[in-house]
Amino acid sequence: MAARYEATPIPNLPGYALGEKLGAGSFGTVYKARLIPTSQSRPSSAACARPNFFAIKCINRKTLTKTTQDLLINEIKLLKNIKHENIVEMY
Repeated sequence: MAARYEATPIPNLPGYALGEKLGAGSFGTVYKARLIPTSQSRPSSAACARPNFFAIKCINRKTLTKTTQDLLINEIKLLKNIKHENIVEMY
């Protein structure tokens, strides 16, 4: 009998529509996401010129150990300082 795999559900993140899975790594899964406009949001003219797409990494906190948490914090610090045309800027 073949093994049966269940698809991991896409997380619900208020304000964003998560789309296709872009990749997965040690800390989580990265999804392409689109900002959902609200009646409260009034984008500036500069914001309208940019696409409202993001890469969002979803982290399963239940599986984090102290070591992986420390590594994740180091990754965040590193990504905040990297400015490169081929790397999505971290906010």
